[in-house]
Amino acid sequence: MCTLAHDLVFLGAGDTIFGKFGFLRAHPRNAVAALREGMATLVFPGGVWDAMRPTSASAKINFNGQQGYVRTAIIAGVPIVPIVTIGGQETQLFLNDGAGLAKLLRLDKLIRATRAPLTFGFPFGLTLGMPPNVPLPSKMVTQVLDPIDITAEFGEDPDIDAVDEEIRSRMQAALDELDRDRRFPIIG
Repeated sequence: MCTLAHDLVFLGAGDTIFGKFGFLRAHPRNAVAALREGMATLVFPGGVWDAMRPTSASAKINFNGQQGYVRTAIIAGVPIVPIVTIGGQETQLFLNDGAGLAKLLRLDKLIRATRAPLTFGFPFGLTLGMPPNVPLPSKMVTQVLDPIDITAEFGEDPDIDAVDEEIRSRMQAALDELDRDRRFPIIG
């Protein structure tokens, strides 16, 4: 199994350390190669857009229009197995998405980062991601959805927009259900 990760993970010793644990730089050619080798490959289509969304939007899928995961699955000839998780946005409170600040600081040019969210947590209180706060305890619930065979469901020449929309729709429905089952923030 491998996990596609942002370039920042591989800075310094991260390349050696995370590489040993199956992390690969997030790039379509790396994903296709891993999938063609038969490796289960964990992809986060929304990347930082989804991971660093405000806590108030914790139950909303946000891929920011990214559809490379669909193209990658088609090229590699593999199904997509959607996975949704709720609770991660409660490990610290994301007060905004930080898009404006990241743009102002030119983080997209410097470190390929489009987010610098204002967060609140322990022990540093308000931060812009650095120093990182200790994650708050949070009940996280994950649901693995049924595999989606793109060719079987959408034909030999699938409309990428339609496939992406259907996958996100299924994921959002599952996430909505998980959200309805939550009673309290952090403890679930």
